[in-house]
Amino acid sequence: MQFQSVRDLHEAYEELERLLALRQAPAIAMLLRQKFLEAILDADDAIWSGYGFSAAVGLLASVRDPVIRSLPTDQLRRLLDIGERIRSRPAPAGMDGASAWSEKVDRATTLLRSAFGNGPDATLAARPPNGAGNGSARIFIPVVARLVDPRRTHPLYAGTRLGLLARLDVRVELAAGEGMDDPLVIDGDVALATRAAFAEALLIVNRLSAWGAPATHRCSVLLRCSPAEARITGRSGSLGFLLAVATARASHSLGAYHRSIAPGTAATGDLAGTRVLPVDASTLADKIRACSEGGLRRLIVPAQQADEANRLLDAERQQRNECPLEIVPVSDASEFWASGRRPVRRSRRTIKAIASRWHHRLTQSRLRAGMLGSAAAAIASAIILWSVLRSAPPVRADWEGDEIALRNTHGITTRRVDLPYRPMFGWTSEFQPQKTQPLADLNGDGKRELLAIHGSQPDGRDLLSAVDAQGSLVWRRQSDQLTPSSFGQPRDVSWWMIAITPPRAGRVELTAFARSHQHSLTILVRLDPVTGQTLGILRNHGHLETYQPIQRVDSGRQILAISGTENNLGCALAAFVDPSQMRIPEEFNDISDVVVLADSVSLSAGVSAVWSFPVDRFTNASRSACEKIDQLHSGDLHVSVFVILDALSGSVVYEMDAGDLSMPIVLNAYYSDKTKDLIRSLKGPTPEAVFAEEAQRLAREVRCLTPRGWRPARLGPGFSPTDPSAVTSAFMREGP
Repeated sequence: MQFQSVRDLHEAYEELERLLALRQAPAIAMLLRQKFLEAILDADDAIWSGYGFSAAVGLLASVRDPVIRSLPTDQLRRLLDIGERIRSRPAPAGMDGASAWSEKVDRATTLLRSAFGNGPDATLAARPPNGAGNGSARIFIPVVARLVDPRRTHPLYAGTRLGLLARLDVRVELAAGEGMDDPLVIDGDVALATRAAFAEALLIVNRLSAWGAPATHRCSVLLRCSPAEARITGRSGSLGFLLAVATARASHSLGAYHRSIAPGTAATGDLAGTRVLPVDASTLADKIRACSEGGLRRLIVPAQQADEANRLLDAERQQRNECPLEIVPVSDASEFWASGRRPVRRSRRTIKAIASRWHHRLTQSRLRAGMLGSAAAAIASAIILWSVLRSAPPVRADWEGDEIALRNTHGITTRRVDLPYRPMFGWTSEFQPQKTQPLADLNGDGKRELLAIHGSQPDGRDLLSAVDAQGSLVWRRQSDQLTPSSFGQPRDVSWWMIAITPPRAGRVELTAFARSHQHSLTILVRLDPVTGQTLGILRNHGHLETYQPIQRVDSGRQILAISGTENNLGCALAAFVDPSQMRIPEEFNDISDVVVLADSVSLSAGVSAVWSFPVDRFTNASRSACEKIDQLHSGDLHVSVFVILDALSGSVVYEMDAGDLSMPIVLNAYYSDKTKDLIRSLKGPTPEAVFAEEAQRLAREVRCLTPRGWRPARLGPGFSPTDPSAVTSAFMREGP
């Protein structure tokens, strides 16, 4: 498109800025900038300086590996062409992004060449690990990412859409009890209507029979949808979900056959029972192009749309030299199940695999009535099998009454340990110590020792004990002996959690968490795993709720990501601690001598980084709380922050580029669907634009701790620069 006037150009640029402010999916945001740049690349330097350069800076900044790996080949080719063409354009002096212009172009084009040269992500056609018979299945659904809020959109951007591949990873596990009220758990950006369609599909999985497989109400179904570049809406993913769940469930069958989805398979189709219904015909071309450029081998489509799909595939083949994609029509999902041919394969198990299935069902779940035979030979075999399984070393320990039961990988209790002063877990609803006790090789002898929290908190005898495999005490540590002097230490300090990081220099790192509920104080103590002596100590004014070991991108070392709250700041807290660097202060007498986690001094005392997250304006809460921190395969982090609404709660999710923990980049911030529904139910109708505006405010107020105090975190593409003057002086406290 060529602009007819400067006014038309200006309106297109303003429309681009408006659309980007609506928090488009990363792939769509990149496509919008690409369209604008293609329209003005041949313009003079004045237009380039006034409009093109800022759009080019935003485009280069958005070229990140996780995003471009999901893009179709033709868009990668166009992006690479833009990168080569803007290389020679000047960088206007004094404008944001003008410094190191050539280096930014080189970096982006290098990433694009790598993504374009290597072809589709190799994981697209890969089978899940141990795909045959482990309760897991993978299938792809082609989706069409669309422009958010296309009303009154400039003609340059009207109808912007992009075909992408979404991966469904399904795992079916046997439920521990008689059944589950809601057996389906979904991890991913999935619309409510789509969740309902998946729930409907789950109800008919039992029709696709597999001998000895458990009924779906006796299973838990875990669904992960990735990547997050496009939100999954509509019902066209129902067919793929049904085939994946049925395949994963059939892995738990006891017969001589198992089923698996052929690698490189995608499906699109709605369901009425097991009958497959047509999808929106306008999306077929984009879906077929996404499957073709993604390197998939087959696409399952409704039989009514097979002719149209083959016509579109022929047109696609004329534009591509190689296109292995095949259209597989289906009118009823049970067709593939009965035939045992593409794309759901029916394969014979080996004798070893059959025995493993029976072994799994015997030891991990209750067998259905009538499955156990009455023959004496079968009883004798079960006794022998039990003896062999019981000899496996323990891997888990739980409180049972006044004893701790040690269980092995088969769930069998191998030993019971009687420890004094069992914790009073229910003494307050807000304070519950760690009930599952960890096992770890503390002294490097190849055998796991038990680490148990016990004692009686009201009596001040809260204990942490290490016990060997024979039940003998190795060492014991009291919670009221964290400091050399009892002066200044709260009387109600209790052990709370135990964190174990992988061996370094031949042994594990052991970090224990202690709490003073009365003083809202949490203490981190690094203990010698061999003797239990204190090696390092930190404190936090507020509760630290959970921890998660994560991998540092820069060094590859594993550290602890700790989530909670900081009462003095009134903000959610995410702290990253390297236990091996924790030390005891030189003058260490009581708690007041311990370094505070949210103080700049902590950055030289074992703390790698500290982030804080603001309070949501939809609530009247005085502070926010960090719920959990998850590390993605790309190295980015997802940080969930509590939103407390009366008696209910939801969460705000932050996407953080953690390449540099000390100065992270806020890539995104958004409300979960559950939280939006809660806010609307309590506050009345709330437009999506209000959620987007508030999410941007929350992202701009994320802070990170530096040697000179708190500073705003950097913002990724699509966010406006943070104005430090908008932050209170008390929060922006300066260091020395």
